[in-house]
Amino acid sequence: MKVITIYECECCGETSVDKYRIMECESSHVSVIRVGKSRYDSNDGYAFKKYPRSIRVDFSDGKSLWYEPFVKGVSLEEAAVPTEIDEG
Repeated sequence: MKVITIYECECCGETSVDKYRIMECESSHVSVIRVGKSRYDSNDGYAFKKYPRSIRVDFSDGKSLWYEPFVKGVSLEEAAVPTEIDEG
């Protein structure tokens, strides 16, 4: 019987028998430093009055992005694409 060791990236789940490949994979991911501001809508009866329209997320590489929720009936490309924040 042969024992095979498989390594798995704890961030994305990619697997490999090469330990160093997975170590590189894990180090390539940025981590969330802080979940910041949330944007809400003030329109009555609108879903984003209760839940945030978008949420700012600050990452370990210094970038901040706005994330918006997936909206049923709208493609993921249209509704959930993070937007880079221009601090200037």
